[in-house]
Amino acid sequence: MEAIDLRAWRAAHGWTQQRAAAELGVPYHTLRGWEGGRAPEHPALLRRAMKWLDIVHPPADTADAA
Repeated sequence: MEAIDLRAWRAAHGWTQQRAAAELGVPYHTLRGWEGGRAPEHPALLRRAMKWLDIVHPPADTADAA
C-alpha cells in the first residue's frame, strides 16, 4: 500500500495544518502526528476522505486551471 503524503496533499490545497485538520474532521494534534510520521489508524478511510475533499475543494493548482 502506498504511503500517504498528507503534507504534500495539504500544500497542494494551500491549507494550514489547522485548516486541513478541520476539513478532515480530526484534531490538529492528530494531523500533526500523521505528518510527523505516525501512521493513521485507518489509512483507507483517510485516503477516501482526502479524495472526497479533492472533489469538494480542488487543489489550488487545478482550481486555477478550471
